Formats: sequence, C-alpha cells, structure tokens
Amino acid sequence: MSIQMVTHENLDERELVQRAATGDRSAFKAIVDCFGARVINLANRITRNKMDAEDIAQDVFVEVYRNVGNFRGDSSLSTWILRIAHNRSLNYLRDKRPSNTVSLDTAKGQDDLPLLNGLPGKESDIPDRALEIERNRSILYDAIAELPEKIAKPFTLHKLDGMAYDEIARFLGISLSAVESRIHRAKIRLQKDLAKRLKR
Repeated sequence: MSIQMVTHENLDERELVQRAATGDRSAFKAIVDCFGARVINLANRITRNKMDAEDIAQDVFVEVYRNVGNFRGDSSLSTWILRIAHNRSLNYLRDKRPSNTVSLDTAKGQDDLPLLNGLPGKESDIPDRALEIERNRSILYDAIAELPEKIAKPFTLHKLDGMAYDEIARFLGISLSAVESRIHRAKIRLQKDLAKRLKR
C-alpha cells in the first residue's frame, strides 16, 4: 500500500489500522514509513536534540503498536500519532532536562548557586554571547517544562512547531478561542517565571 493512499484515503487508513491491530507487521511498517520522519521532526523541534528525538520516535511507535487497536478514528491517524509524539516530547523536557543546567531545587540547596553552575566560566574560550544564548535557552526550556500541560501543549505547538492557531485547534480538538486563551496564559506565566529565573 502506498504512502499516498495511506495518508489521503480514509478507507485505506482505516484498513491499515485494522491490519496493524491484528499484528500485520507489513501494515505497521507502512505506518512507521509514513509518519516516522514527521514524528522525528516534531520531537527534534521540541527537544532540540536529534538523537533524543530519534529515541522518542522509537518510544512513540512502541506506544502506537501497543495501542493501535484502540484507535477509533475520531481524528486522523496522523493527528493521533503526532499527539503521542508531542506528549512524549513534553515529557522529555520535564524528565530529561539539558545536562548543563542545574535544577532549581539543587540551586536552592547550594546557597543560590548560579542556575548553570556546570557551564564553563569566563576563562573559557567560548564567547560570552554564546554562553548567554545557551543559558537563556536552557532557562526557557526549564520554564516551559514546568508549565501545566493544558497550556504547554498549544504554546509549544505554536512556538516550537510553528503551527497556526487554527491548526492547533484542530490538532487538539478545542476551539480557536481556547487556543488563543491558553497560549496567552502560557506567555504571561513564562514572562513572570523567566523574570524570576533571570534574576538568580
């Protein structure tokens, strides 16, 4: 079955899911071939790490394999798979933060040591500007990781994936006004959180 048929023909998509649910390996391989690159790209845009994105993609398709029989077709197959990928990527941000950052709890436990205690100091050959950019990026990812999932999803889809508001509404199955409200709340919360973190 061609990728084009799987992607654009609803009947073929349902048939593919049914075959994969019965353990048809060729059907499952067609799903991986069809959506694998999109899953990796999505995870890479969120995590900013290609190797981790590939690991996330493997986990995504393990979950797809285990749960494909529960797919009811309420959304498209691509929406269902990419939603799993998005959730997995957000979990990565929460559970596996960049190794060159120090958690806020750790920093507090060390008499308010700098957030990026593990990075090279001024004596490093790395330009100060590059250090500042990396520091701010790490702080931002930490802040995003602590957003409530309800507002983190639309925010990361818009800012990291570049999705338009109407696309996000369809992707998450919520109204356009809900998307606008949640992204606005995420921005307000991040502004306050980042202001505190950057003062440390």
